[in-house]
Amino acid sequence: MRRLKTISLSVAMLLIVVAAGSAWGEDAQPSAEGKNLPVAYQLGVNGYLRQELSRNFAIGDAVYAPGHDEGRFVYRLQPYAVWNPADSVGIRIEGQGYGIRGGYHQDDSRFALYQGYADLSLPGSELLSLRAGRQEFNYGSGFILSNDPFNDGLTFDSLRLRVKPAKEVTIDLLGGRYVRRFADDRKGVLAGVYAGYAPNDDSNVELYSFYDTGLEGRVNGDRLYVWGARMTSKLGPVAVEVEPVYESGRLTSQALGTTDDIRAYGGHVDLGMEGQWRGLKNKISLGYALGSGSQEAADGIRFNKEFKTPNSNASFSELLSVVGDLSGLDAGSSHASGIESYTLSFGTDLPANLNLTFCNHYFRAQDVPSGFSKDIGIETTSYLTWTPMDNLSLMLAYTHLFSGGFFRDATGTDRGVDIAFLQAQFDLSYKKTK
Repeated sequence: MRRLKTISLSVAMLLIVVAAGSAWGEDAQPSAEGKNLPVAYQLGVNGYLRQELSRNFAIGDAVYAPGHDEGRFVYRLQPYAVWNPADSVGIRIEGQGYGIRGGYHQDDSRFALYQGYADLSLPGSELLSLRAGRQEFNYGSGFILSNDPFNDGLTFDSLRLRVKPAKEVTIDLLGGRYVRRFADDRKGVLAGVYAGYAPNDDSNVELYSFYDTGLEGRVNGDRLYVWGARMTSKLGPVAVEVEPVYESGRLTSQALGTTDDIRAYGGHVDLGMEGQWRGLKNKISLGYALGSGSQEAADGIRFNKEFKTPNSNASFSELLSVVGDLSGLDAGSSHASGIESYTLSFGTDLPANLNLTFCNHYFRAQDVPSGFSKDIGIETTSYLTWTPMDNLSLMLAYTHLFSGGFFRDATGTDRGVDIAFLQAQFDLSYKKTK
């Protein structure tokens, strides 16, 4: 009965958002002539409403749970205001209401300041600009550092200095503290540099390095150094992305009480191709991602060789996935360390602003307890997205995991996992151009 009430509430709120988006979309969208003009001020609210269902999977804990069925409603509402009193000065204030209803002892609701910053730049120049205050960081494909848009986000009380010595070169120097309420209560600092060189619209080379103490379960003195490069290139309909990463630092072993050197590596390679077929735009993608592991981690001793992506939002897994981190995963009391992901996806734009996409992943572990299978399984996801206007989209998704031998060895069963969600995403705003 409680699940039925939650689903009914979800459907009602989704319908309200669709109706509001349609009405607002007709009245509040800027004219074609005004879309590229500087904004004097803007008021709005963005976010999503989502109903989630799962079978044999605990969504809140993100763990394999045979015999466990779950349904929950998740919402994220972000009212915001933007004011640009001068061409070289900008201010953004953004709140966030985030909540969960239903699920397994997961009822939660909270409102807080999500972003609040000021942008300052040299008048008439892009050479130097400073952003100061609470802000998101989102770089590249989000493989290492993203703003976690599918959940409750990720922000830092921080400074970001951007230097553009040439049109093709951008260098960001950043540093600040995690905002704990948006970081799963992790605390610590993040600092680093991200530099990009884009000789043309189809090519880009990026180098980055981060110092991070916001590790889950961190003991005083634990720290992570991330060293990475990202290269993208497009030749006609074919696009390629390569991103190798190395990690160093110090990590405490809870089992041994020792502090060990971090020596981990990971990365991904993605190949995409777009084309027309029977009048429809299609895209096919191939991908491979790898995170290092170790036998000691699989045995629960030390985890210093596992590749860590705590702030990631990347192509190696789906929006709701059994595998969400390349460091490894747990099933029962057993741990699989280091994940390989092989991806094949196909998407097509249909008439009436519809898009249909199929994503398939094969996951395999690097190291497992003695005698266990390394086969995690095959995960298939289908997305149907309707975008009736620029500020509103509806997405229906279904995921099934054909579980591999690791789950059978770890839990005594190889039941498959089913995950489904219906989401409405919106950005309703009014803006005044200068």
